[in-house]
Amino acid sequence: MKIAICVAFYFRKNRLAYLAEVLQNHKNFPCEAHVIVLTNTDNAVEIQDIVAAAPSRSGQFYWEIISVSNILHGWVLTWAHKGIFKNILDDPSYTHFMYTEDDIAVTTNNLAYWLLHRELLKPHGLYPSFIRVEWNHVMGTWTCSDVVQNIDLQIAPKLLIRDGMHHYVNAPQPYQGLYLYDRELMLEHRASRTFDFNSFGVFEPDYVGVPERANLALTFENVPDGFTSRNILNYSEKYKLVNYDSFVHHLPNTFADNPQAQGGKVPVRDLIR
Repeated sequence: MKIAICVAFYFRKNRLAYLAEVLQNHKNFPCEAHVIVLTNTDNAVEIQDIVAAAPSRSGQFYWEIISVSNILHGWVLTWAHKGIFKNILDDPSYTHFMYTEDDIAVTTNNLAYWLLHRELLKPHGLYPSFIRVEWNHVMGTWTCSDVVQNIDLQIAPKLLIRDGMHHYVNAPQPYQGLYLYDRELMLEHRASRTFDFNSFGVFEPDYVGVPERANLALTFENVPDGFTSRNILNYSEKYKLVNYDSFVHHLPNTFADNPQAQGGKVPVRDLIR
């Protein structure tokens, strides 16, 4: 397995610690990983700050920095990875591609979860979902960054794999802040309307803007009948709990620590009802 990972990093010195943790997780992947940090700065001192934050390169782990300094607005930086995506797709040595924001800690367990459930879901036209989580210091528990309402199993779209052991459910807000695709999904995304920056209004929910729309990818494209998005969560029918390995930590705890924010208030242990 060989994965290319694009990370959008709009330079802010106080966010370098998040980027460092994100890249360290990528270095721990049990496969060849090529990480491209896309940044808005071409300032030599700031580039050196990014270099200092990145972990050392190793046999299977390589990173590089590409400055995208000609963008009109920081929001557009999230779309800059699409050009890299096309180049990676043209290189058959790459088996997977991931795009992520600069503050999402995707671990080896997350990767293993996706690879396993991707194979189970492939015949159904679906793929595994991640869910961003944050630590809510007031509540003293992990909460959902983006899902702001509980999943009601009585009405939510569900899937039971024939072996009777794997249950899946659509989240009402399936935003992840990233996407991970194999070559089959990469080819589909490249040919889809959502690959184009100018595809405004193509299955675009009202809770995302221009930057976030860049990582929706196939979320709302070619959704099978009866489902609300392509990405779907694995859960335990017995315990009514979402698979822990689908949780990716949104490192700044942006919503959980903000009493005015709607996100970060639903505990992950209570997500399914």
